[in-house]
Amino acid sequence: MGRWNDKTFDYMTDFVSVVIVCILLSFAVYWAIQKPIFWLRGVDVSVYGNQEAIKASLLADQLKGTIKGTFFTVDIQKIRDALKEIPWVRQVAVKREWPNRLQLNLYLYKPAALWGDEEVLAQDGTIFPANQAIAESEGELPRINGLKKDSAKIYQRFLDFEKVCEKYGFKAISLNLNPLSGWELTFKRPDTKNIEVIFKGTDTEEIMDKRLERILKSLPQMSNHFGAHPTRIDARYERGVAVERPEQETTLQDEAEKAETELNNDK
Repeated sequence: MGRWNDKTFDYMTDFVSVVIVCILLSFAVYWAIQKPIFWLRGVDVSVYGNQEAIKASLLADQLKGTIKGTFFTVDIQKIRDALKEIPWVRQVAVKREWPNRLQLNLYLYKPAALWGDEEVLAQDGTIFPANQAIAESEGELPRINGLKKDSAKIYQRFLDFEKVCEKYGFKAISLNLNPLSGWELTFKRPDTKNIEVIFKGTDTEEIMDKRLERILKSLPQMSNHFGAHPTRIDARYERGVAVERPEQETTLQDEAEKAETELNNDK
């Protein structure tokens, strides 16, 4: 068995010295990060979006048990994952603020439409469960429905219909893509009842826009003919439309004249 030479001994001595220094540094770092000055003293939260959507109690419940340790040891990813479980939250940024605070930035979805009865469609196409009344607290939203896999297509079709309606002073308020009946668009003016138009699900965008434009141009004649705007128009035919006769509205004047006639008849 050969003896260690001087180079080998020097190498082993250096290696042991490095290990000892690393161990000492580790203990020093561990001792330092446990100092009370680094214990977390507070959390600041900023919400970017609809402030009514996120309640303080909801945040507290989601963060319960996640904020542990010190400025150095707190699990940032665990906090981020917990906050992203809140339906309204699109993105979370968690930052350490020296020496003992956390800054939480919550970026919420921007509602684009109400989806069905209990969900909201965001501008990026995400559908999430939410209180629809809160979603509309910053303004009325259109109502859209269909298969979730078609959400982006349905919303884009609504925007296209909306442009056509606005040209004639109407406001598009809902769109439904029904696998059986097709596209069901509803629009109105402030002085009219809702008007529903149905298009074939297989119609191209160009065909639907042209048919809608013809219908909007023809509404004054339809109104004159029926005495009121039609409430339902079936545009799934090649050469025309089927119009549901609107119910005749009884005005207060009509009621008064009717009552007067009845009184006269009783004399």
